[in-house]
Amino acid sequence: EGSAATATGGDEICRAYYKIEEALTRYGAVVAAKARRKECDRRCWNLCRLEGTVALDCGASPGGWTKYLLTEAKCATVYGVDPGELDPSVVALRGAKRMRMRAEEAIPLLAREGVRIDVWTSDMCLHVMSDQLDWLFRAKRAGILRPGAMFVLTLKCNVGHSRATFDSQAQKEVRRLDGLATGVEILHLFSNRSGERTVMGFLS
Repeated sequence: EGSAATATGGDEICRAYYKIEEALTRYGAVVAAKARRKECDRRCWNLCRLEGTVALDCGASPGGWTKYLLTEAKCATVYGVDPGELDPSVVALRGAKRMRMRAEEAIPLLAREGVRIDVWTSDMCLHVMSDQLDWLFRAKRAGILRPGAMFVLTLKCNVGHSRATFDSQAQKEVRRLDGLATGVEILHLFSNRSGERTVMGFLS
């Protein structure tokens, strides 16, 4: 599968597929440019290569991010966490691990099973913006994230705010990562809605 246009399972899968594709492509370009200018650790660029890694996709339904991580990023395993349905074409993919539950149920279960995650992604629709980072930190405290784990988070504004107010809130959330993560970037993707920003980086 050479592009997001080949994603199956309807428009929702295609839109999600495009979003994670754009996020990883743009972030990789930003980190590579900064590494060349010695503005960030070269290791960040190396960590952007996800082949063979274990990923977790929070808010996975209908499966676009899981599909991209397996078929294009070449992750070995992706845990798709969502009480909603995943498209059958995604469930059938080699390496797809369906977890039909919420994050608060999945995190302790994975911890008990000794699973260690290299890539934490979340496009969950949360009522409170700060919950997105709260779940990342909760997973870290539970011990399921490997040191240096990559994260891809969508910050969403689900109530009416001006763009300036939303951007201010998003920046406030990003500051919570100070001293806890490296290579942090906040991106407004073409695939993001007006009230969305994508935050990426690596846990220290």
